[in-house]
Amino acid sequence: KIADYFGVTTDYLLGNSPVRHGGMEIQMIDDESYVPIPVIGEVAAGYKALAETNIIGYELVSSDTLRDGYEYAWLKVKGDSMYPLIMDGDLVLVRLQDEIDSGDLAVVIVDEEDGVIKRVNYSTNKVTLISENAEKYPPRVFERNDISRLRIWGKAIDLKFLLCYTFSVKLSKRRTFNMYTLYGDGIHDDAPAIQEMLD
Repeated sequence: KIADYFGVTTDYLLGNSPVRHGGMEIQMIDDESYVPIPVIGEVAAGYKALAETNIIGYELVSSDTLRDGYEYAWLKVKGDSMYPLIMDGDLVLVRLQDEIDSGDLAVVIVDEEDGVIKRVNYSTNKVTLISENAEKYPPRVFERNDISRLRIWGKAIDLKFLLCYTFSVKLSKRRTFNMYTLYGDGIHDDAPAIQEMLD
């Protein structure tokens, strides 16, 4: 009866089968294959190591994504300079390293101010920081001696996008409104697909 009430199988309630929800099958996570990675709210000026940053939480990452010998952090994005690829509130997984290839997305510190996520292009005696939202945020070009104003903090290697949905749940004769915050992997997609999953 409990399983029928919640619309799941008895095996699911006992933890013996994948989750069944809204007709979608969601595989249960094997805890041993995932690693908790700290979430930070900013890469502040002067921070050169993860231990010096303000950790605000943790998110799981598959161990297959991680390389030995590196530190990793989820950076909570602020602003719309990387819209529509990355939005305000999204989490970007950063591998801490001070060298990247031209065209990579990276966390860059300019003039020892807080770090920003930009696409970094290298050319002869020139480094260009490019925002996805180029109409609002034109490329910033650093040439010759000005290149020393830049410091690479890490390479962006993965994304969890923030999805917020408000919907009503009917309990007896009352209606209770709840806000659910979800993180999804990959790139931004249409909201109705996630809403359908929650219905």
